[in-house]
Amino acid sequence: MKRKTLFALLAALLATVLVFAGCVDEAAPTTLPSTEATTEAATAEPTTEPTTEPPTDPPTEAPTEPPITNPLTGETLDAPLENRIVGVTINNVKPALPHVGVQEADLYFEMFVNDYATRGLALFTDIDQVEQIGSVRSMRYNFTDIGVGYDAIICHSGGSDSVLSDAKNSGVAQMNIDTSSRSSYSFRDSGRRNSGYSWEHCLFVDGTGIYAKAQSSGFRTSMNQEKDYGLTFSAESGTANGENADTVSITFNHKGYTKNSTFSYDEASGKYLFSQYGLKMNDGGTGEGVSFKNVIAIVTSVTNKSASGNTYHVADLEGSGSGYLACNGKIVPITWHRAGPNATFSFTLADGTPADLGVGNSYIGICPTASTIGWE
Repeated sequence: MKRKTLFALLAALLATVLVFAGCVDEAAPTTLPSTEATTEAATAEPTTEPTTEPPTDPPTEAPTEPPITNPLTGETLDAPLENRIVGVTINNVKPALPHVGVQEADLYFEMFVNDYATRGLALFTDIDQVEQIGSVRSMRYNFTDIGVGYDAIICHSGGSDSVLSDAKNSGVAQMNIDTSSRSSYSFRDSGRRNSGYSWEHCLFVDGTGIYAKAQSSGFRTSMNQEKDYGLTFSAESGTANGENADTVSITFNHKGYTKNSTFSYDEASGKYLFSQYGLKMNDGGTGEGVSFKNVIAIVTSVTNKSASGNTYHVADLEGSGSGYLACNGKIVPITWHRAGPNATFSFTLADGTPADLGVGNSYIGICPTASTIGWE
């Protein structure tokens, strides 16, 4: 009996131990849970709402002032021009060549004046920088027209009574600079005289003294800053889509009189070299070729005017008409405009937009309607 009791007690004890062991396995696993998530949560930066900066306007730039330019050439200047434009009448018959100082002109007009002869009118915005210009000849009707339009002082060596009376009545500022001896504003070139040039082919303007002479003669010498000079400019000019024109030929033709001026494009300089009478025009002072950035031909009617025992060719320079502009080796047809006696010339393309000139000096040929303009 005791033995059975002992076995029973041992069995009960063993069962208790097994039950307890099973409980321990479920309640206490041998592998501890990871603390990584807990650590990350504990060390993470606290989240905050993003702050939004109020929008700011971009900084405003000061408006750019347009460049100061020469109204006759489009060239950029450091300061506005102050002095009035000055024109010089240029002798252009073959025995009077070569020209001197014409290369320094901003605009150079050529036109018939009498019989077979063409004559030039050179307009300067900086004549006080040019010591010799010419040779100089007498006044003509169309010089008065152009002088009034450009508000210029015209320097000449006299003229007939009818021409000078017309100039006086027009109100143009004009000065007779004809002198026998040297003055502060003109002189006779003794070197020319000694080499056989006629007296009338030896008179020259000294531009360094012109404004002082004008002031002493009672003329205004300051430029009219409000005047519209009519020209527009661009680097490519209005000829970009034009025909090739490495050579441009203008044959002036009026009532049986003809005269040819030829212009050859020099790619290195971007200008047209001037030739006439079968001669290349070189400056008589520097020896350099006379050249122009723009070559312009304007076509208009020309009538003969008899006065003071002479017959003058007078071009109609008001209204509008056909013409051509050559620049950068290209040529295009244009229309010229001049609204009235106080206006300058302006130019438009076939579509009516301004015909931009290339930046630089210009030749303007005033061509009678019978003239021919050719190019190749």
